[in-house]
Amino acid sequence: MYALALLNGSRCVELDCYDGSDGKPDVTHGNTLTTRIKYRDVCQTIMDTAFVNSPYPVTLSLEVHTSIEQQREMVKIMQEIFGPHMTNYDMAAATKLDGITFSPEALRGKILIKSKRKKLTTWSSSGVMSLTPADEDGFVRLDSNDEKDEAGKEGPKLDDDPLAINSTHISEELSNATFMPAIKFKNLKQLGALPHFGVSSVDEGKVESWYKAIELQQEACNVAKGFMVRV
Repeated sequence: MYALALLNGSRCVELDCYDGSDGKPDVTHGNTLTTRIKYRDVCQTIMDTAFVNSPYPVTLSLEVHTSIEQQREMVKIMQEIFGPHMTNYDMAAATKLDGITFSPEALRGKILIKSKRKKLTTWSSSGVMSLTPADEDGFVRLDSNDEKDEAGKEGPKLDDDPLAINSTHISEELSNATFMPAIKFKNLKQLGALPHFGVSSVDEGKVESWYKAIELQQEACNVAKGFMVRV
């Protein structure tokens, strides 16, 4: 199925990941009769077919239900099979907005991981990114010294920000391997205000409702120009 999708031009595939009984992660569709297949075999199939008919980047959307230990195994497998094709989001090299290149052309031949992150970012109005570690409850918050940007204006508070996800069950290794953090969708205004390295999944019914409402059509198009939306 993964090979067929990629050979037909799909640039995003979803992997539902569960603990394998042998200590190695499986891919399956939870609570169904779907046959379990090994995560390693899926990754190998993706590597063999991802760039046969298109050089442009492939996103692996990971639905992670595995233990911390098997998440680490997932990362080892991806590093081994994807090698230089696997791209991590290098926070140190992206301290300014104009330092980030997200064009398909710049990411040719790359495999991008979409999952949750333990460490996320917040943007000040000056365009400077700062990292904030998760608290004990798993939510990312601004330190008190970071609540104002260099111009003295109030910065965004991550307590109420969708980037502040509960990520206590995500391993550090998988968090570091994630190129695009998953962001829970709330509304179009929320997406339009977020940094563009995240991605939000929206169901087809919601997208259809946008295009039935004249006043939302242009807003939806504008959001999609600057933020990654997965339908």
